[in-house]
Amino acid sequence: MIRRVVLPALPFALAACGGASGPTAMPVSVESLTGRNVDMIGVVVDMPDGQYLGDRTVPSGLGEVTTVYRWDARTELFDRHSEEYKLATEDLRAAGLPVLDGEDLSFTDGMFRDTRYRLGGELYHLAIGGESQLDVRIGVRWRLYDTQTSSFVLERETSGHARGVTLGDRGESPNTLLAAFETALGGLVTDPAFPALGGE
Repeated sequence: MIRRVVLPALPFALAACGGASGPTAMPVSVESLTGRNVDMIGVVVDMPDGQYLGDRTVPSGLGEVTTVYRWDARTELFDRHSEEYKLATEDLRAAGLPVLDGEDLSFTDGMFRDTRYRLGGELYHLAIGGESQLDVRIGVRWRLYDTQTSSFVLERETSGHARGVTLGDRGESPNTLLAAFETALGGLVTDPAFPALGGE
C-alpha cells in the first residue's frame, strides 16, 4: 500500500534501528539454498508498529516531494488514509521476501521440506532513503536448525544493502527490497558453519 505526502524533510538516519555492520556480501537467492540441503522456512518481522524507516526528498514539477516511510505491523482502516508511505508484511512478500505473518517462528512444528537444515530469521532493521536512487538497508537475525541433532548450529546477524529504482512492494522485479535481503542472506552463507553446496 502506498501513501505519499509533501512534508518537511526529516533526517535519514540509518543507525536509528541499529544494524549489523561489515562489507556488503554477494547476493544469494532463497532458491539456491536447496543445493545446500537447507529449507528457508521464513522470516518474521521484529519491528514495532509505526517504526520510522526513513525518508526521501526528490524533485518534482511543484518543487520537492518528501516521502516518509513507516512500518505497518497492524494494518487498520485509518492506515488507508495515512499521509505516510506504509509498508506491511504483504508488501515485503510482494517484493519476493519470504516474510511470514505473526511474531513467532517454529523450526519443529509444521510442514517442512525433506532437508537436513531449516533456516529462519527475524527482520529487525529496515531503512529506506536515497536521492536519485532508492537506498535500502536490511538487518536480519538468522537461526539455522539441524534436524539430525535437533539443535541450532548457527545463529548470526547479517546486514544487506542495495540501491535501485524500484522498491518492489508492488511486485516489481528486480527491486531494492529483495536485493538488500539477498545480500543479507549472502552474508550468512559466507559463514564457515553454513552448509556447503551439495553438502550434508
